[in-house]
Amino acid sequence: MAKMSGRTIGEFVAMVGIIVSLVFVGFEIRQNTIASRAAAYQSIGFYVAEAWNTRSMDREFVELYSQARDTTRWDEIDDTGWEQLRHWLIGALRGYETVYRQVQEGLLPASALESFGYGRDWRVYFPYLERMWPDLRPILSEDFARFMEEGSGLVTPLESG
Repeated sequence: MAKMSGRTIGEFVAMVGIIVSLVFVGFEIRQNTIASRAAAYQSIGFYVAEAWNTRSMDREFVELYSQARDTTRWDEIDDTGWEQLRHWLIGALRGYETVYRQVQEGLLPASALESFGYGRDWRVYFPYLERMWPDLRPILSEDFARFMEEGSGLVTPLESG
């Protein structure tokens, strides 16, 4: 059996040290990714719960929301009501866009987009979204607006003309 020199032993120990360090770094990155993903899901949960709870506590808004979901009652909604719905919808879309960004960055899987409970076609739950889309679209980032249009069949202001 060949005898190893001190230099060879040192190089071997250094190589093992590097491998152990890389394994440790990989483990730490994995743990950090898991923690980041858990924090993102927790944030989504808090956001969605808060949005639903706040809305449920405001009897007038619940009535307004019901009117807006029933297209035959739209004439009952005054300008202030439409503006209130617009502001609420901007907040909801911003929350959804945040999840969209986390999916795009690879922090969350695409299934996280279902955590809002609306699916891709928000018009099912918010038929007034199509009416408001020309005013809302410019507020959103271009890629997210296209994502919403592809999933919902919404029409951009240029396409509608």
